[in-house]
Amino acid sequence: AELVAEGAIPAGRMATCAGDEVTPNHYGHLNAFPLSADLKHHEGGAVDWSASPLDVIGTGPDYCLGLDELVARLRDDPGEEVIQINHIMDNPTGLILASGWVTSPFYMKEFGVAPLSSYADPVERRMPPRSGGVLFPLEYGTSELVTLDFDAVELIVGMHQHDPGLLFRSALPTWFNLLNMGLLVTATGNSDSHTAIANPVGLPRNFIVSPVDPADGIGASHDGIDLEQYARSIREGRVIVSAGPFISVRAEGKDGTAEVGDTLSGSSARFTVDVSAPSWAWFDRVDVYANAEPIPVDDDTDMPMQGTAADPAVFYKPYHVPRYTYQPAKSFSLRDGTLADWTEEGGVITAGASFDLTVGEDTWVVVVARGTPGTGGYRSLFPIVTDVLVDRAKPPATYDPADLSRFHSDERVGAPAWAIANPIYMDADGGGFTAKHVREGISPLAR
Repeated sequence: AELVAEGAIPAGRMATCAGDEVTPNHYGHLNAFPLSADLKHHEGGAVDWSASPLDVIGTGPDYCLGLDELVARLRDDPGEEVIQINHIMDNPTGLILASGWVTSPFYMKEFGVAPLSSYADPVERRMPPRSGGVLFPLEYGTSELVTLDFDAVELIVGMHQHDPGLLFRSALPTWFNLLNMGLLVTATGNSDSHTAIANPVGLPRNFIVSPVDPADGIGASHDGIDLEQYARSIREGRVIVSAGPFISVRAEGKDGTAEVGDTLSGSSARFTVDVSAPSWAWFDRVDVYANAEPIPVDDDTDMPMQGTAADPAVFYKPYHVPRYTYQPAKSFSLRDGTLADWTEEGGVITAGASFDLTVGEDTWVVVVARGTPGTGGYRSLFPIVTDVLVDRAKPPATYDPADLSRFHSDERVGAPAWAIANPIYMDADGGGFTAKHVREGISPLAR
């Protein structure tokens, strides 16, 4: 209302909702939205994560809520809510990172370490001690620092756009691990802007399927957006995450068609991918991931299952950022000529790809578009994003402000453009989608 009154935006051009960023710094941040604001409450009705029923007046421990209890209180709000685990690889406030979640199955055989166990000590995080045993990690179900009750994971926020490795080597493969485990949660990305210049509002952002879209002539006003439907679309994975480009994905099988968030019955489908972007969000590559299985790698050498990746107690130690290697099922790029219809005209870049995919098991399919340094014509998001140096202490030695081509291609400059389409699920046998590690009995969800 204030922006409309000030003339900053026309009436009906923006819809808002109330939410709550829950910020227990010792085990990670979550968002809950949309919520009902309580204007009579001194904190607007926000849930107090530090108010545990175990607390007593005296010299005993000061407890906070465990994750399941915290999420349950957030879901007490009437209507639909989205529970999002925020900036999952941010150090120190990403919950999966700070709470030492094991997300890979590759340590089961040698170490007996099951996925969704935790290397974090609940006592250090103001929770009751474990009921028995002295060894770590704590198996799923024995730690209040692990929950399955969430709807979305925020892969990255604006302040980390300068570091593509955090997204592509850590956050994205962690999400793939969760999908394989049967946690079919929606990927998101947000600007999380705390400053106006270094971290512009709306990059990255989420495009959410909606029956109201006045910009495209669907509905007269953003005031017509139904927040319940908005939340359902996010929970159902009908979201494209973007740092510039936009992706549309469509799959056609013998029994019908599917778009992001849908499940397609059958083991074969024809996929059509279209990507468009403003010229400042330069991309040259489209990768397709299908039940990808990320492999842990060493921090320095990228060698699989060696160095820091040799021992799960090191790899998943709280606050250690895990790195992975993984491969696309299909890839199309400007460099090798397979992204054949890539064009840049009138300040807009467009490209597309079509392919057939046949699978032997239920499979999630995620499409990623991105810019890759080293490709001719590559441009980072600078100057739209100003904070682009991988290491602020190591800027490019010289560059011509009138010709930024050398600046963009300098290895010390990060912030490539990218976009991620949430999965289309292929139900190969027609019996309903079952995630890979659930079917194999590896995931706790198989119990």
